[in-house]
Amino acid sequence: RWCSGNEPRSVYVRPVLSLGVSSVVDELVEFARRQDSRIMLLVGSLRHADEALMVEDMAQRLGAAVFADITSGLRQRPGVVHFADQLLNCPLLAADLLQIHVVLHVGGPLVSARLN
Repeated sequence: RWCSGNEPRSVYVRPVLSLGVSSVVDELVEFARRQDSRIMLLVGSLRHADEALMVEDMAQRLGAAVFADITSGLRQRPGVVHFADQLLNCPLLAADLLQIHVVLHVGGPLVSARLN
């Protein structure tokens, strides 16, 4: 359907320095529930421990798969997809198995070329 229309396939939102407003997260949670979306949360570098806690809370509320970069400090936390950069290189993850509807990037830039 996107080939026949003039609409772009991807929609980009301007980066926000801080997600201190919980209404943004609430709006994302409501969207995810309405659309029955599969969400991937890409986590780049985080500056403080409270940011890590906020990301974990956001991921839990969204029901998102967390793919954490090495700079995030979340890679070995429970609930995070471990070695995500290696998994993305695995032929067993064919297009049908990794159907992601929404990708959210939280934090700073990613170091991993595969996650980027």
